[in-house]
This record gives sequence, C-alpha cells and structure tokens, in this order.
Amino acid sequence: MVTGELKVRKTPSNDMVTGELKYYFLLEFYNMSFDATNQKVAYVGHIGVDESEWYEQVLQDYSKGKQYAVKAGTCKITPLEGNVTTCIPSNSKMLLSSYFGYGQDKLSVNFYQFTLNQTSIEISVVKESCVPVTQHVETKTAVGEMHYIGVAAGISNKKIFDIPLSCQNQTQSSVVSM
Repeated sequence: MVTGELKVRKTPSNDMVTGELKYYFLLEFYNMSFDATNQKVAYVGHIGVDESEWYEQVLQDYSKGKQYAVKAGTCKITPLEGNVTTCIPSNSKMLLSSYFGYGQDKLSVNFYQFTLNQTSIEISVVKESCVPVTQHVETKTAVGEMHYIGVAAGISNKKIFDIPLSCQNQTQSSVVSM
C-alpha cells in the first residue's frame, strides 16, 4: 500500500481580488501494483481533498500508451508516454546511505535524487534493492510525500491490470497535463 500527502498550490483564478495562492490538503491511500514485464501500473484507493473524499481506480498501460482513470464511476482515457520506471534512473544522484529504526530491526536504505518529466524526486530505497520506502516529489504546483508500506513481491491479483469495466467501450478523451 502507498500512502501519500500532497499539498497542491493552485494558480489563482481571475476572480480572486488579492491574487493570493490557495493551498489544498490532499491525502491519498492506494493499493499499487507494478508489472514491469507488461509495462503496467495500477492504483486503487481513496483520495481526500480538504473535506471531500472519493474512490479512484487508475490503470497506466505504457505498452499501449494509455491511462484509464475511473472516478465516481466515470472513465477518462488519456495518452501516456514513457515506460514503467522499475528502479533508480541512471542519471540519479545518491544523497546518502542511512537507516530507519534501530538495532536488529533497523532498515538500511539509500537516498537518491533525480528529475523525471520536470518533477524533482527524492526517494529512499532498501539498500541493495529497488524497494521504495519513502518519496518526496516536487513540481511547479505541488509538493508531495509518499510512504510505501506493506510491500510484497509478486502480483496477488492479476485482474488489477484489466481495463476498468466503465472504460472498455470508450475512446481516448483528452490529454494528461503534467
């Protein structure tokens, strides 16, 4: 499971007299699955923004170049570029080696920093592997923290990578902006 907190800074709308930036609190809880062989990522979970909350299902199929996102039963299909990132990119900078916890229960990790699609990412992974532990993400409009918990090898439910039912008879609808 992945938990995340994101503070989103939205550009002021034209009707705001002061031009002040407004911040929103976003809290997400996802079950996330990766299939590097078939180039697919699936997220299923709950999102809360300020006082609102909803369920969301996202399938990113890099092999077909499409993202399927279902929110409140409505599907949006958008183009998707790139590949599933399966490990630390070769252009990353190692920041430090450290650990979480103490004694026999400590978890040794490496911290890296890199930029991907104009997004600055700092991530900690279990030393000698690519298993993520924490992640800090910054874009021009948002700052986010993610914590990876309950990580397990293998895919327990391969149906998670099926195109969502509400998307199966729909065509591509718009472009995702990052």
